[in-house]
Amino acid sequence: MADNRLSEKFDALSDKAKESANKLKASAGREKDQLKADAAAARERATATADQFEEKVVDASSRASDQWDEVRGKWKAHLAKVRSDLDAKKDEHDEGRRAGRRRRRGLRLGRDLVRAGCN
Repeated sequence: MADNRLSEKFDALSDKAKESANKLKASAGREKDQLKADAAAARERATATADQFEEKVVDASSRASDQWDEVRGKWKAHLAKVRSDLDAKKDEHDEGRRAGRRRRRGLRLGRDLVRAGCN
């Protein structure tokens, strides 16, 4: 009889162990499913964030390109004005030098005429 009771206890203990193992497996399965769901949700959030970031990058790139075009246009206009101003100053300077040469030639011509007695 004692053997019988002991056998029944071992059977009960074995059943409880099997039941616990089944619960553990079921729990692990639920956790695995939950982890998969969490991973999918995280993946979706990451994709949405990446898409938003890409939109912002494209927008910022477009704005930077527009601003660069504006700066480049202003710089070209500035250079054109500086070149124009330099050309005008050069023309003024060249005209001044030509006028000086004409005056000096006139003075030389007048001096030569005076020397030659052609007054």
